[in-house]
Order: sequence, then structure tokens, then C-alpha cells
Amino acid sequence: MEKIFSNLKKGIVAPCYLLYGEEEYLINETLTKIIDIIVPEGDRDFSLFYLDGENTDMDSLSGHLLTPSLLGDRKIIVVKNTTIFHSRENLAKVILKIRDNLDENPAKAAKYFLTFLNIAGFALDDLRDSGWKKITDEEWSRIVKGDAGEDREKWLPRILEIYSSSGLTGASGADQTDRLEEIFKKGLPGGNCLIFTAEAVDKRKKLYKIISDLGVVHYFSEVKKEYARKEILQKEAQKLLDSCGKKMSPDAWNALGGKTGFDFRRSMSELEKLISFVGERSIVEKDDVEEVVGRTREDDIRFNQRSGREKSARGA
Repeated sequence: MEKIFSNLKKGIVAPCYLLYGEEEYLINETLTKIIDIIVPEGDRDFSLFYLDGENTDMDSLSGHLLTPSLLGDRKIIVVKNTTIFHSRENLAKVILKIRDNLDENPAKAAKYFLTFLNIAGFALDDLRDSGWKKITDEEWSRIVKGDAGEDREKWLPRILEIYSSSGLTGASGADQTDRLEEIFKKGLPGGNCLIFTAEAVDKRKKLYKIISDLGVVHYFSEVKKEYARKEILQKEAQKLLDSCGKKMSPDAWNALGGKTGFDFRRSMSELEKLISFVGERSIVEKDDVEEVVGRTREDDIRFNQRSGREKSARGA
């Protein structure tokens, strides 16, 4: 990535970037840094566009790519969490995403289900009204590699109901990449750049190979070794602390890691809470971590109510 950043600072911008892998936090941090380098903040209203990667409108994406910047300079189109690089090889992961979001984010689960339908080739009408029960285990296993489908009765009826009321009707873009491939072959207007982020890709897809040849592809593998996760997280946490004029005691750092398992996304989210919690104090202490990290929404409500009563008592 340092080489990529160096090129960007020199004005060497590829027509397309694909950032993918399991480490979503690092991908998003890299995306932010790329944008900071090549798009001045004052130009972003006219030069930076975000599109929904989980339900990509190919007409809209194509239109953005083929239209030059209104300012006559850079134009960046970002498609986050795209599913257009998925194939049947990724269907088991798509199902996992559906199931993970059924309760907490049904709208997101519906978008993943749309991707599932496009890739698997199932017709929605064939699945409704218990039609899904007609799919044999053998047929399911053949289409959805890595998923035997024994427990599909636990999630499939639910997502069918959620999807039917979601209002989603268009294709997710997973099966509509021909037009995009042609655009890249002919070349984007000067100054235009497309940035994809994705969790998983099928490297055999034609679009992936085109982007690999014409642009920049970077894979963010899962950081499994604890010492490596700590080192990377510590660097990112220090950047955040420095930007807020804060420090963190060693005991507080160890306490945070003990509660978050040094998971990037959760650790940084909790650190933001801690920085807000300490207020004007410059150092985050272990007691702060014990007080803040891991609280549920109900805990937060009770904490705020208690704080309000204490402030009222002091005022009295």
C-alpha cells in the first residue's frame, strides 16, 4: 500500500482500484486515505460519488463512469461492499451474511438475498409459498457449494417474507457486468477513477481480470497472529488518540484488548466512545475502560440517567 500511496501523491492515479478481503476496518481506512490524497475536501461535492455496492444500479454506475467531472479535474466513484465479483463459489458466504443480518439489519439481509437470487439463478416466484421446499438437498448442494442446506428452513422462509416487503426488485449487479467490462476496455474519460471495496471476489470472473490488468488490486488478508493484530491496531489507535490530543495508559490498553480481543472494528469503535467519555481529561485510564466498554444500550440509558441525577444533586 505504501507504493500505491506514493504513486497517488505523485499524481499517478489508476483508472480503477479494488480493495478486498476480511479486514473491513483496514479496507475502509485505506479507502479514506486514498480519497484524502486525490480529492481535495472542497471539491468533494462535485468530484466524489458513493454508490450502494450491495444493490448496484449498473445504469447509474455506468452513467457516472462515462460522465467527466463538472470541475474538469478528478472524479472518483466509490462502490463500497460490492457484490459484483461474487459467483457460486461465494454463495455460502452470502448465505452467512443473510443469516447474520436477519434480526439486527433485515434491510441489509434483503440486499444480500437479492445477490443470492441473481447468482444462484433461483426465481423468486418459484421460492414463494413454500415453493423452496421442492428444492432437493442434492440440487441445493450442487448450486450452493459448501452448504448442504439442511437448516434452510430456519432462515429461508424468514428472508422471503422480509424481501417481499423490502421493495427491492432490480438486479444486484452480480450478473450485469458486461456493460462495465466494455467501458473499461474502451477506457474511462480522463480523470475518472472507480474504487471498489469488497469482502470476497471470484478471481476467475472476467471483470476481475480486466481490473487486475488496467488498475490496482489489493487483498487485505485476515491478520490472525495476535501480536500482528496488536501492532497494527496500536498504530491506528495512536493516530486517533493523537488527532484528539489524548493518551492511553498501558493498563487501559490491555483492558481494552481484553474486552475486544483486539478486533479492529470493535476496538476503534470503543476507543471513540472512550475519548468522548473522558471529556477534557487527556489520559484514558483502565477505570474508564471498565466503565464504558461492553455496555449494552440499556446500560448506556441507565448510565446517562444516573449521570443526570448526579449533576442535578451537585447543582442543588
